[in-house]
Amino acid sequence: MADNASYMNEQETDEAYGISWEWGAGQKSLIGRLYGLKDSKVTNQYWQFFQFWDNEAQKARVIQVSPWGVKGEGFLEKIDSVHTKMSQTFIMPNGSSYESGHTTEIHKNKEISVSFEIKEGEWIENRTYIWYKQNE
Repeated sequence: MADNASYMNEQETDEAYGISWEWGAGQKSLIGRLYGLKDSKVTNQYWQFFQFWDNEAQKARVIQVSPWGVKGEGFLEKIDSVHTKMSQTFIMPNGSSYESGHTTEIHKNKEISVSFEIKEGEWIENRTYIWYKQNE
């Protein structure tokens, strides 16, 4: 779960976001979902994720889709024992596209994730979230 208080406005009313993960077939992939929360209740599911090792590319591939028909695809790279980096290309329903990126710092019970807009190869910082692992 990640607090969204810093980014709330009239259009973005979720107080927090959650991500949940489960194993895919044969425990060879991960299936996830990102959803919004308000008053501790789920408001919307924003993204569904599919992650797997791409043997051809020799990288971890991430594909995500939204209920609104947006598709993102890219690769997750391990930088060192606590840092990852991911860049993706998103295709809108009308065929237009944009690039986005994330860096993540992984700790035992939390992750610090920074999102970026990528324009002409330049990474422009967007948002920072601290994701706290919930007890199951």
